[in-house]
Amino acid sequence: MTLDELVTLTRARLHGRARREVPPGPLIRAAVLVPIIDRGEPWLLFAKRTERVGHHKGQISFPGGVVRPDDPSLLAAALRECEEEIGLAPQAVEALGTLDDTETVATQFVITPFVEVIGSHPLWTGPTIPVLGTLDVTRELRGRLPPLLAVHDSYIHHR
Repeated sequence: MTLDELVTLTRARLHGRARREVPPGPLIRAAVLVPIIDRGEPWLLFAKRTERVGHHKGQISFPGGVVRPDDPSLLAAALRECEEEIGLAPQAVEALGTLDDTETVATQFVITPFVEVIGSHPLWTGPTIPVLGTLDVTRELRGRLPPLLAVHDSYIHHR
């Protein structure tokens, strides 16, 4: 599947659907990007956190983080966090849609994921090491979770 085909399919599937939203409550609000980048075929972008950060040391995750009270929206929080973490400028991404909110019981977060396309090959300047991973993203669109361990480690950017 090409990036253009995936973008078209993703927009069609996410547009106008009833999204699961977790109402405000005791869980900490967080927002992440599910960034898709073109490397001849669609790839998902992950960020590998350094050992120097306060939380989630060494973990591989989608870039994003905690929503601050001064963030105008959940998407704004995800974009701010991505710029802080991996140096991804907000204007470098194009919105495709929003996935369902997900609660994490162990860490007490409710996470809102935004599917975005990275329009160019940005330079990574943040404190984490971006990791490009390959997943069969069309599986997610069919309602199944992609295998997270399918990270393809031959394309890792080091600062």
